[in-house]
Amino acid sequence: MVKSKKTQKAGNNVNQYQIETINVNVTPEDVRDMIKRENELLLANSRIVALETAQKRLDNYTDVLIPKLVKAEVLSAFNEPEIQMLYKKTEGTAICTERKADYEMLSELLIHKINKKEDYLVSASIEKAISEVNNISVDALMTLTLIFSIVTYIPASGKTKAGLKALDDLYAHLLEYFELPDDNDWKDNLEIVNAIKTFNIGNSKKLDDYFYERFEGYSSMGLKIGSEQYNEAIKKILSVNLPQNILVKNDIDDEYVRIEILHKSNIDDLSLTININGVSYTKPLTEEQKSVLKEIYDNYEVKSNDTKEKFVSILNEFDNIKKIIEWWNKNIVNYSFEITPIGKVLACTNAVRIDSSLPNIIMKNKSK
Repeated sequence: MVKSKKTQKAGNNVNQYQIETINVNVTPEDVRDMIKRENELLLANSRIVALETAQKRLDNYTDVLIPKLVKAEVLSAFNEPEIQMLYKKTEGTAICTERKADYEMLSELLIHKINKKEDYLVSASIEKAISEVNNISVDALMTLTLIFSIVTYIPASGKTKAGLKALDDLYAHLLEYFELPDDNDWKDNLEIVNAIKTFNIGNSKKLDDYFYERFEGYSSMGLKIGSEQYNEAIKKILSVNLPQNILVKNDIDDEYVRIEILHKSNIDDLSLTININGVSYTKPLTEEQKSVLKEIYDNYEVKSNDTKEKFVSILNEFDNIKKIIEWWNKNIVNYSFEITPIGKVLACTNAVRIDSSLPNIIMKNKSK
């Protein structure tokens, strides 16, 4: 492999920097060598007294960073001066912390930047987030991540209890890393680093109210078995060659049936599995079938206080959801706030760092 070095001479009292250009066939050893030289330059041009501590921290950061770069297949990005300069920023933050979690966050943020460099909102947020990683307490970051997860991630399953179980498992995973705070230190910390904005006017919704409204397919009663609406729905289902069992008993009340979806819009994603001569085939619903199911959904029994009580009772069957609802309704409901773009980058990066199965909205969603 060919490497080319460009060295610029400097006059007296002027810092001298070297940028190395690496060609396309980049190996982990190439990047490690480049990083080693960057680290040496940083320490040589700084006035740090505790050089041994600083070097150890940089080495620890490198040991975390390189495997992540390899796994993400982005080593070649270090050809670009923009990424080399951003690495310098992560290097400056890494030298100020000894927490492994911070090194992991810096590594993930650098990778996000590589993959989203043309998205200027996300890109700018990542650069700001890099400079604040070491200024956020564990409790503040985890509380931010939990709140972000509550308002961002929704269950994939249309089954009520299965979907809520998935959420409960996610919250359980996050709660392994911290205790839910009863003071405001986390909020003050996040405001200082511009991860959230709070407002003096208005309050947040209670979390059980939020879930009740957001998970409309779970919290709806549906159609009462034997009612006129139910009998009419069965006729329409059969008339468009849909199976009657597309209506399932409701976990909230087994005297009712519902379409097994989280939102009305999910009807467009439903499909039928057909078995022909022992072979199963999947085909999407026709527009007529979708229309019938949407009409049935619109004819669900109107929600009432009784409906909400039954849904909240289901929520309370899940220990972690119940715990978070109680905490939210005591500590969060009095605030009105929003997570900033910087906060979203920090929270999403931390969530994916903890649970790699979570969708990375920084990577997958185009910022508006």
